[in-house]
Amino acid sequence: MSMKKIVCIIIPFLFLQFGDINKEGSIFVDCENILYVGGSGPNNYSKIQDAINDAMDGDTIFVYDDSSPYYENIVINKSICLIGENSYTTVIDGMRKNCTICIFADDVSIKGFTIRNSSENGSGIKITSYNCNISNNIIMHNHVGIYLDVWSANNIIFKNNLSCNYEGLLLFGSDRNFIAYNTVMKAERGISLQWWSSDNIFTENNIMHTTIGILLHDYSAYNTVVQNSIKSDYYGIWLASAEWNKIGNNIISNNTHGIFMSYAHKNIIVDNIISHNMYGLYSYCNNNTIYHNNFIENQIQAIDKGNNFWDNGYPSGGNYWNNFDEPSEGAYDNNSDGIVDSPYYIIGKNNTDRYPLVYPWKSIEIEIHGGFGIKIVIRNVGDIDLLNAKYLAEMEALFILKKGTTEKTFSLPIGREIAFNISTFGFGFGKITIKVGIISKTADFFLLGPFFHISSWQQSH
Repeated sequence: MSMKKIVCIIIPFLFLQFGDINKEGSIFVDCENILYVGGSGPNNYSKIQDAINDAMDGDTIFVYDDSSPYYENIVINKSICLIGENSYTTVIDGMRKNCTICIFADDVSIKGFTIRNSSENGSGIKITSYNCNISNNIIMHNHVGIYLDVWSANNIIFKNNLSCNYEGLLLFGSDRNFIAYNTVMKAERGISLQWWSSDNIFTENNIMHTTIGILLHDYSAYNTVVQNSIKSDYYGIWLASAEWNKIGNNIISNNTHGIFMSYAHKNIIVDNIISHNMYGLYSYCNNNTIYHNNFIENQIQAIDKGNNFWDNGYPSGGNYWNNFDEPSEGAYDNNSDGIVDSPYYIIGKNNTDRYPLVYPWKSIEIEIHGGFGIKIVIRNVGDIDLLNAKYLAEMEALFILKKGTTEKTFSLPIGREIAFNISTFGFGFGKITIKVGIISKTADFFLLGPFFHISSWQQSH
Protein backbone atom coordinates (compact mmCIF):
# COMPACT_ATOMS: atom_id res chain seq x y z
CA MET A 1 0.00 0.00 0.00
CA SER A 2 1.25 3.48 -0.78
CA MET A 3 1.40 5.21 2.60
CA LYS A 4 0.07 8.54 1.55
CA LYS A 5 0.14 11.32 4.07
CA ILE A 6 -3.41 12.05 5.06
CA VAL A 7 -4.49 15.26 6.72
CA CYS A 8 -7.42 15.84 8.97
CA ILE A 9 -9.75 18.58 7.87
CA ILE A 10 -11.15 20.81 10.53
CA ILE A 11 -13.46 23.67 9.69
CA PRO A 12 -14.35 25.99 12.55
CA PHE A 13 -17.93 27.12 12.71
CA LEU A 14 -18.30 30.42 10.91
CA PHE A 15 -21.00 32.86 11.68
CA LEU A 16 -21.35 36.52 10.80
CA GLN A 17 -18.53 37.62 13.07
CA PHE A 18 -16.25 34.65 12.45
CA GLY A 19 -14.60 35.72 9.17
CA ASP A 20 -14.31 33.81 5.90
CA ILE A 21 -14.14 30.19 4.86
CA ASN A 22 -11.34 29.75 2.38
CA LYS A 23 -11.89 28.58 -1.18
CA GLU A 24 -11.91 24.89 -0.26
CA GLY A 25 -13.65 25.45 3.07
CA SER A 26 -10.80 23.73 4.88
CA ILE A 27 -7.99 24.28 7.32
CA PHE A 28 -5.41 21.49 7.22
CA VAL A 29 -3.61 20.11 10.27
CA ASP A 30 -1.70 16.89 10.80
CA CYS A 31 -3.59 14.13 12.59
CA GLU A 32 -1.90 11.95 15.18
CA ASN A 33 -3.58 8.67 14.22
CA ILE A 34 -4.87 7.51 10.84
CA LEU A 35 -6.81 4.35 10.09
CA TYR A 36 -7.19 3.09 6.52
CA VAL A 37 -10.08 1.33 4.80
CA GLY A 38 -10.05 -0.46 1.44
CA GLY A 39 -6.34 -0.40 0.67
CA SER A 40 -4.19 -3.38 -0.29
CA GLY A 41 -1.55 -3.32 2.45
CA PRO A 42 -1.52 -4.65 6.02
CA ASN A 43 -3.54 -3.03 8.79
CA ASN A 44 -6.29 -1.97 6.41
CA TYR A 45 -9.93 -2.46 7.26
CA SER A 46 -12.40 -3.85 4.77
CA LYS A 47 -15.40 -2.08 6.32
CA ILE A 48 -15.72 1.55 7.34
CA GLN A 49 -17.76 0.66 10.43
CA ASP A 50 -15.02 -1.66 11.71
CA ALA A 51 -12.51 1.19 11.50
CA ILE A 52 -14.90 3.52 13.33
CA ASN A 53 -15.39 0.94 16.08
CA ASP A 54 -11.61 0.80 16.65
CA ALA A 55 -11.03 4.55 16.35
CA MET A 56 -10.58 7.03 19.18
CA ASP A 57 -11.79 10.62 19.41
CA GLY A 58 -9.62 12.78 17.16
CA ASP A 59 -8.62 10.00 14.75
CA THR A 60 -8.87 10.18 10.97
CA ILE A 61 -10.26 7.35 8.86
CA PHE A 62 -9.14 7.47 5.24
CA VAL A 63 -11.18 5.39 2.80
CA TYR A 64 -9.66 4.29 -0.52
CA ASP A 65 -11.85 3.85 -3.56
CA ASP A 66 -10.26 0.48 -4.46
CA SER A 67 -13.04 -1.47 -2.71
CA SER A 68 -15.85 0.97 -3.51
CA PRO A 69 -18.82 0.85 -3.31
CA TYR A 70 -19.05 0.18 0.43
CA TYR A 71 -22.45 -1.33 1.20
CA GLU A 72 -22.90 -0.19 4.79
CA ASN A 73 -25.16 1.69 7.17
CA ILE A 74 -22.65 3.64 9.22
CA VAL A 75 -23.04 4.91 12.79
CA ILE A 76 -20.54 7.51 13.99
CA ASN A 77 -20.44 7.94 17.76
CA LYS A 78 -16.92 9.36 18.05
CA SER A 79 -15.34 12.69 17.10
CA ILE A 80 -13.48 11.62 13.97
CA CYS A 81 -12.56 12.80 10.48
CA LEU A 82 -13.92 10.47 7.77
CA ILE A 83 -12.25 11.21 4.43
CA GLY A 84 -12.84 9.57 1.06
CA GLU A 85 -10.15 9.32 -1.59
CA ASN A 86 -12.38 10.80 -4.30
CA SER A 87 -15.95 12.02 -4.00
CA TYR A 88 -16.87 10.58 -7.41
CA THR A 89 -15.42 7.11 -6.89
CA THR A 90 -15.56 6.51 -3.12
CA VAL A 91 -19.17 5.42 -2.65
CA ILE A 92 -21.09 4.54 0.51
CA ASP A 93 -24.36 2.79 -0.39
CA GLY A 94 -27.04 2.38 2.26
CA MET A 95 -28.79 -0.45 0.39
CA ARG A 96 -32.19 1.22 0.95
CA LYS A 97 -31.91 0.46 4.68
CA ASN A 98 -32.23 3.17 7.36
CA CYS A 99 -29.81 6.08 7.10
CA THR A 100 -26.65 5.66 5.11
CA ILE A 101 -24.66 7.61 7.75
CA CYS A 102 -25.94 8.54 11.23
CA ILE A 103 -23.87 10.95 13.34
CA PHE A 104 -24.39 11.00 17.10
CA ALA A 105 -21.05 12.56 18.16
CA ASP A 106 -19.97 16.19 18.11
CA ASP A 107 -17.03 17.43 16.04
CA VAL A 108 -17.31 14.96 13.16
CA SER A 109 -15.99 15.79 9.67
CA ILE A 110 -17.03 13.93 6.51
CA LYS A 111 -15.47 14.78 3.16
CA GLY A 112 -14.98 13.21 -0.23
CA PHE A 113 -17.72 10.59 -0.67
CA THR A 114 -20.72 9.73 -2.78
CA ILE A 115 -23.44 8.89 -0.25
CA ARG A 116 -26.54 7.24 -1.64
CA ASN A 117 -29.52 4.93 -1.26
CA SER A 118 -30.97 5.42 2.21
CA SER A 119 -34.33 3.83 3.00
CA GLU A 120 -37.50 5.45 1.68
CA ASN A 121 -37.78 7.39 4.97
CA GLY A 122 -34.08 7.64 5.75
CA SER A 123 -31.31 10.14 5.10
CA GLY A 124 -28.00 10.11 3.34
CA ILE A 125 -26.50 11.81 6.40
CA LYS A 126 -28.43 12.36 9.63
CA ILE A 127 -26.86 14.65 12.24
CA THR A 128 -27.96 14.79 15.87
CA SER A 129 -24.98 16.68 17.24
CA TYR A 130 -22.91 19.88 17.28
CA ASN A 131 -19.96 21.28 15.34
CA CYS A 132 -19.92 18.80 12.47
CA ASN A 133 -18.54 19.58 9.03
CA ILE A 134 -20.00 17.96 5.91
CA SER A 135 -18.14 19.14 2.82
CA ASN A 136 -17.32 18.19 -0.76
CA ASN A 137 -19.63 15.19 -0.97
CA ILE A 138 -22.10 13.94 -3.59
CA ILE A 139 -25.35 12.98 -1.87
CA MET A 140 -28.01 11.38 -4.04
CA HIS A 141 -30.99 9.02 -4.19
CA ASN A 142 -31.97 9.36 -0.53
CA HIS A 143 -35.26 10.41 1.03
CA VAL A 144 -33.43 13.33 2.68
CA GLY A 145 -29.94 14.20 1.52
CA ILE A 146 -28.72 15.80 4.77
CA TYR A 147 -30.97 15.87 7.84
CA LEU A 148 -30.10 18.15 10.77
CA ASP A 149 -32.25 16.73 13.55
CA VAL A 150 -33.71 18.48 16.57
CA TRP A 151 -31.15 20.14 18.87
CA SER A 152 -28.32 19.78 16.38
CA ALA A 153 -26.48 23.09 16.00
CA ASN A 154 -23.33 24.90 14.88
CA ASN A 155 -22.74 22.61 11.91
CA ILE A 156 -21.20 23.52 8.55
CA ILE A 157 -22.65 22.11 5.32
CA PHE A 158 -20.26 23.26 2.59
CA LYS A 159 -19.76 22.59 -1.13
CA ASN A 160 -21.86 19.45 -1.38
CA ASN A 161 -23.81 18.33 -4.44
CA LEU A 162 -27.28 17.08 -3.45
CA SER A 163 -29.38 15.67 -6.27
CA CYS A 164 -32.30 13.31 -6.80
CA ASN A 165 -33.29 13.30 -3.12
CA TYR A 166 -36.91 13.86 -2.06
CA GLU A 167 -35.60 16.63 0.20
CA GLY A 168 -32.12 17.97 -0.35
CA LEU A 169 -31.42 19.47 3.05
CA LEU A 170 -33.82 19.39 6.03
CA LEU A 171 -33.40 21.29 9.30
CA PHE A 172 -35.82 20.20 12.01
CA GLY A 173 -35.50 22.27 15.16
CA SER A 174 -31.85 22.95 14.30
CA ASP A 175 -30.13 26.28 14.98
CA ARG A 176 -27.01 28.28 14.15
CA ASN A 177 -25.84 26.26 11.17
CA PHE A 178 -23.84 27.60 8.22
CA ILE A 179 -24.99 26.30 4.81
CA ALA A 180 -22.88 27.55 1.90
CA TYR A 181 -21.79 26.80 -1.66
CA ASN A 182 -23.98 23.73 -2.04
CA THR A 183 -25.78 22.69 -5.22
CA VAL A 184 -29.27 21.28 -4.67
CA MET A 185 -31.31 20.01 -7.60
CA LYS A 186 -34.05 17.58 -8.62
CA ALA A 187 -35.85 17.48 -5.27
CA GLU A 188 -39.38 18.03 -4.01
CA ARG A 189 -37.90 20.46 -1.48
CA GLY A 190 -34.43 21.84 -1.98
CA ILE A 191 -33.81 23.28 1.49
CA SER A 192 -36.48 22.99 4.18
CA LEU A 193 -36.58 24.57 7.65
CA GLN A 194 -39.17 23.23 10.07
CA TRP A 195 -40.13 23.33 13.72
CA TRP A 196 -38.52 26.53 15.02
CA SER A 197 -35.23 26.22 13.13
CA SER A 198 -33.59 29.57 13.79
CA ASP A 199 -30.45 31.68 13.39
CA ASN A 200 -29.15 29.72 10.41
CA ILE A 201 -27.22 31.23 7.50
CA PHE A 202 -27.75 30.12 3.89
CA THR A 203 -25.43 31.75 1.39
CA GLU A 204 -24.05 31.12 -2.10
CA ASN A 205 -26.14 28.00 -2.65
CA ASN A 206 -27.37 27.04 -6.11
CA ILE A 207 -30.88 25.55 -6.13
CA MET A 208 -32.71 24.45 -9.27
CA HIS A 209 -35.34 22.08 -10.63
CA THR A 210 -37.22 21.56 -7.37
CA THR A 211 -40.86 21.99 -6.41
CA ILE A 212 -39.88 24.30 -3.54
CA GLY A 213 -36.40 25.83 -3.64
CA ILE A 214 -36.21 27.07 -0.04
CA LEU A 215 -39.04 26.54 2.46
CA LEU A 216 -39.07 28.35 5.81
CA HIS A 217 -41.96 27.29 7.96
CA ASP A 218 -43.22 25.99 11.33
CA TYR A 219 -42.17 29.23 13.07
CA SER A 220 -38.62 29.20 11.77
CA ALA A 221 -37.23 32.64 12.61
CA TYR A 222 -34.16 34.88 12.44
CA ASN A 223 -32.65 33.01 9.51
CA THR A 224 -30.50 34.74 6.89
CA VAL A 225 -30.96 33.69 3.26
CA VAL A 226 -28.55 35.70 1.11
CA GLN A 227 -26.63 35.49 -2.16
CA ASN A 228 -28.29 32.30 -3.36
CA SER A 229 -29.32 31.42 -6.91
CA ILE A 230 -32.81 29.90 -7.03
CA LYS A 231 -33.99 28.98 -10.51
CA SER A 232 -36.47 26.83 -12.39
CA ASP A 233 -38.57 25.80 -9.40
CA TYR A 234 -42.31 25.93 -8.82
CA TYR A 235 -41.83 27.99 -5.65
CA GLY A 236 -38.47 29.75 -5.45
CA ILE A 237 -38.71 30.76 -1.78
CA TRP A 238 -41.78 29.95 0.31
CA LEU A 239 -42.25 31.58 3.71
CA ALA A 240 -45.05 29.87 5.65
CA SER A 241 -45.66 30.69 9.32
CA ALA A 242 -42.15 32.16 9.49
CA GLU A 243 -41.09 35.41 11.15
CA TRP A 244 -38.11 37.77 11.38
CA ASN A 245 -36.19 36.20 8.51
CA LYS A 246 -33.98 38.21 6.18
CA ILE A 247 -34.10 37.38 2.46
CA GLY A 248 -31.57 39.40 0.49
CA ASN A 249 -29.24 39.58 -2.49
CA ASN A 250 -30.66 36.43 -4.02
CA ILE A 251 -31.21 35.78 -7.72
CA ILE A 252 -34.70 34.31 -8.04
CA SER A 253 -35.62 33.57 -11.64
CA ASN A 254 -37.57 31.33 -14.00
CA ASN A 255 -39.86 29.96 -11.30
CA THR A 256 -43.64 29.81 -11.24
CA HIS A 257 -43.64 31.78 -7.96
CA GLY A 258 -40.45 33.71 -7.25
CA ILE A 259 -41.31 34.38 -3.59
CA PHE A 260 -44.51 33.05 -2.02
CA MET A 261 -45.61 34.10 1.48
CA SER A 262 -48.45 32.69 3.59
CA TYR A 263 -48.98 33.41 7.29
CA ALA A 264 -45.53 34.97 7.38
CA HIS A 265 -44.88 38.17 9.31
CA LYS A 266 -42.10 40.67 10.02
CA ASN A 267 -39.74 39.31 7.37
CA ILE A 268 -37.44 41.59 5.38
CA ILE A 269 -37.17 41.09 1.60
CA VAL A 270 -34.42 43.35 0.21
CA ASP A 271 -31.84 43.62 -2.57
CA ASN A 272 -33.09 40.61 -4.53
CA ILE A 273 -33.27 40.22 -8.29
CA ILE A 274 -36.67 38.67 -9.01
CA SER A 275 -36.94 38.06 -12.73
CA HIS A 276 -38.68 36.02 -15.41
CA ASN A 277 -41.07 34.27 -13.04
CA MET A 278 -44.78 33.80 -13.63
CA TYR A 279 -45.41 35.64 -10.34
CA GLY A 280 -42.55 37.69 -8.96
CA LEU A 281 -43.91 37.84 -5.40
CA TYR A 282 -47.24 36.49 -4.13
CA SER A 283 -48.35 37.29 -0.58
CA TYR A 284 -51.24 36.20 1.63
CA CYS A 285 -49.88 37.81 4.82
CA ASN A 286 -49.14 41.06 6.64
CA ASN A 287 -46.39 43.23 8.09
CA ASN A 288 -43.46 42.22 5.90
CA THR A 289 -41.05 44.82 4.52
CA ILE A 290 -40.16 44.63 0.83
CA TYR A 291 -37.83 47.19 -0.77
CA HIS A 292 -34.78 47.69 -3.00
CA ASN A 293 -35.64 44.61 -5.03
CA ASN A 294 -35.50 44.49 -8.82
CA PHE A 295 -38.69 43.09 -10.36
CA ILE A 296 -37.80 42.36 -13.97
CA GLU A 297 -39.90 40.72 -16.70
CA ASN A 298 -42.15 38.69 -14.43
CA GLN A 299 -45.49 37.90 -16.08
CA ILE A 300 -47.17 39.37 -13.00
CA GLN A 301 -44.71 41.39 -10.97
CA ALA A 302 -46.47 41.11 -7.59
CA ILE A 303 -49.76 40.20 -5.94
CA ASP A 304 -50.36 41.21 -2.33
CA LYS A 305 -53.58 40.05 -0.69
CA GLY A 306 -52.39 41.17 2.74
CA ASN A 307 -50.96 44.43 4.04
CA ASN A 308 -47.21 44.83 3.68
CA PHE A 309 -44.67 47.64 3.40
CA TRP A 310 -43.34 48.05 -0.14
CA ASP A 311 -40.79 50.83 0.34
CA ASN A 312 -38.28 52.24 2.80
CA GLY A 313 -39.59 55.79 2.74
CA TYR A 314 -38.11 58.79 0.99
CA PRO A 315 -35.38 59.24 -0.17
CA SER A 316 -34.34 55.59 0.29
CA GLY A 317 -37.13 54.46 -2.02
CA GLY A 318 -38.97 51.28 -2.84
CA ASN A 319 -38.42 48.70 -5.57
CA TYR A 320 -37.51 48.80 -9.23
CA TRP A 321 -40.28 47.66 -11.59
CA ASN A 322 -39.19 47.26 -15.19
CA ASN A 323 -42.78 47.86 -16.38
CA PHE A 324 -42.85 51.23 -14.59
CA ASP A 325 -39.60 53.03 -15.37
CA GLU A 326 -40.37 55.17 -18.44
CA PRO A 327 -42.71 58.10 -19.16
CA SER A 328 -44.56 55.96 -21.71
CA GLU A 329 -45.54 53.72 -18.75
CA GLY A 330 -46.60 56.67 -16.60
CA ALA A 331 -43.30 56.83 -14.72
CA TYR A 332 -42.04 60.43 -14.51
CA ASP A 333 -39.09 61.72 -12.51
CA ASN A 334 -39.47 65.46 -12.88
CA ASN A 335 -37.05 66.35 -10.06
CA SER A 336 -34.42 63.79 -11.16
CA ASP A 337 -34.09 62.19 -7.71
CA GLY A 338 -34.18 58.64 -9.07
CA ILE A 339 -37.67 58.02 -7.70
CA VAL A 340 -40.81 57.93 -9.81
CA ASP A 341 -43.16 60.79 -8.92
CA SER A 342 -46.22 58.52 -8.60
CA PRO A 343 -46.70 55.23 -6.72
CA TYR A 344 -46.69 51.75 -8.19
CA TYR A 345 -49.94 49.90 -7.45
CA ILE A 346 -49.66 46.28 -6.31
CA ILE A 347 -52.36 43.87 -7.49
CA GLY A 348 -54.50 42.44 -4.68
CA LYS A 349 -55.63 44.93 -2.05
CA ASN A 350 -54.70 48.57 -1.57
CA ASN A 351 -50.93 48.19 -1.35
CA THR A 352 -48.58 50.56 -3.14
CA ASP A 353 -44.89 51.07 -3.55
CA ARG A 354 -44.93 54.79 -2.76
CA TYR A 355 -41.43 55.47 -4.05
CA PRO A 356 -40.66 53.17 -7.00
CA LEU A 357 -37.13 53.43 -8.37
CA VAL A 358 -36.40 54.78 -11.82
CA TYR A 359 -33.29 52.62 -12.24
CA PRO A 360 -32.41 49.08 -11.12
CA TRP A 361 -31.13 48.90 -7.58
CA LYS A 362 -27.41 48.15 -7.21
CA SER A 363 -26.22 46.84 -3.85
CA ILE A 364 -22.54 46.60 -4.84
CA GLU A 365 -20.21 49.18 -6.36
CA ILE A 366 -16.92 48.23 -7.98
CA GLU A 367 -14.00 50.55 -8.76
CA ILE A 368 -10.86 49.71 -10.74
CA HIS A 369 -7.76 51.88 -10.30
CA GLY A 370 -4.40 51.79 -12.04
CA GLY A 371 -0.86 52.51 -10.90
CA PHE A 372 1.73 49.95 -9.88
CA GLY A 373 -0.63 47.04 -10.26
CA ILE A 374 -4.42 47.20 -10.30
CA LYS A 375 -6.39 48.13 -7.21
CA ILE A 376 -9.95 46.78 -6.99
CA VAL A 377 -12.35 48.42 -4.54
CA ILE A 378 -15.64 46.68 -3.71
CA ARG A 379 -18.21 48.65 -1.74
CA ASN A 380 -21.36 47.31 -0.08
CA VAL A 381 -24.00 49.99 -0.65
CA GLY A 382 -26.93 47.63 -0.10
CA ASP A 383 -29.03 46.59 2.86
CA ILE A 384 -27.47 43.17 3.61
CA ASP A 385 -24.05 42.10 4.85
CA LEU A 386 -22.15 40.17 2.19
CA LEU A 387 -21.23 36.75 3.57
CA ASN A 388 -18.44 34.73 1.98
CA ALA A 389 -19.04 36.44 -1.34
CA LYS A 390 -16.74 35.71 -4.24
CA TYR A 391 -15.08 38.05 -6.68
CA LEU A 392 -13.59 36.98 -10.01
CA ALA A 393 -10.98 39.01 -11.88
CA GLU A 394 -10.49 38.08 -15.54
CA MET A 395 -7.52 39.73 -17.25
CA GLU A 396 -6.67 39.66 -20.95
CA ALA A 397 -3.62 41.14 -22.67
CA LEU A 398 -1.20 40.18 -25.41
CA PHE A 399 2.07 40.40 -23.43
CA ILE A 400 1.46 39.85 -19.73
CA LEU A 401 2.92 37.50 -17.14
CA LYS A 402 -0.27 37.00 -15.16
CA LYS A 403 -3.51 36.58 -17.04
CA GLY A 404 -6.59 34.45 -16.75
CA THR A 405 -8.88 34.35 -13.71
CA THR A 406 -8.16 35.35 -10.12
CA GLU A 407 -10.71 34.36 -7.47
CA LYS A 408 -11.08 35.48 -3.85
CA THR A 409 -13.72 35.07 -1.15
CA PHE A 410 -14.62 37.88 1.24
CA SER A 411 -17.26 39.14 3.65
CA LEU A 412 -18.31 42.77 3.78
CA PRO A 413 -20.70 44.50 6.21
CA ILE A 414 -23.20 47.13 5.08
CA GLY A 415 -21.56 50.45 4.27
CA ARG A 416 -18.00 49.11 4.23
CA GLU A 417 -15.51 48.62 1.42
CA ILE A 418 -12.63 46.24 0.77
CA ALA A 419 -9.66 46.55 -1.58
CA PHE A 420 -7.67 43.90 -3.45
CA ASN A 421 -4.45 44.40 -5.39
CA ILE A 422 -3.32 42.52 -8.48
CA SER A 423 0.27 42.95 -9.60
CA THR A 424 1.89 41.68 -12.79
CA PHE A 425 4.37 42.67 -15.50
CA GLY A 426 3.95 43.12 -19.22
CA PHE A 427 3.45 45.46 -22.13
CA GLY A 428 0.52 46.55 -24.30
CA PHE A 429 -3.22 47.02 -24.24
CA GLY A 430 -5.56 44.78 -22.31
CA LYS A 431 -8.86 44.41 -20.51
CA ILE A 432 -9.87 43.39 -16.99
CA THR A 433 -13.35 42.36 -15.81
CA ILE A 434 -14.32 42.17 -12.14
CA LYS A 435 -17.42 40.17 -11.19
CA VAL A 436 -19.20 39.98 -7.85
CA GLY A 437 -22.35 37.92 -8.27
CA ILE A 438 -24.09 39.37 -11.30
CA ILE A 439 -22.48 42.80 -10.87
CA SER A 440 -19.50 43.30 -13.15
CA LYS A 441 -17.16 46.08 -14.18
CA THR A 442 -14.83 46.06 -17.17
CA ALA A 443 -11.84 48.37 -17.68
CA ASP A 444 -9.45 48.88 -20.58
CA PHE A 445 -5.80 49.41 -19.67
CA PHE A 446 -2.34 49.97 -21.08
CA LEU A 447 0.41 48.04 -19.31
CA LEU A 448 4.03 49.19 -19.26
CA GLY A 449 6.16 46.96 -17.06
CA PRO A 450 4.34 46.86 -13.69
CA PHE A 451 2.42 50.09 -14.34
CA PHE A 452 -1.27 50.06 -15.37
CA HIS A 453 -2.97 53.02 -16.98
CA ILE A 454 -6.76 52.64 -16.85
CA SER A 455 -8.30 54.30 -19.89
CA SER A 456 -12.01 53.59 -19.27
CA TRP A 457 -14.33 51.43 -17.19
CA GLN A 458 -18.00 50.59 -17.11
CA GLN A 459 -20.15 48.84 -14.51
CA SER A 460 -23.10 46.70 -15.47
CA HIS A 461 -25.84 44.90 -13.56
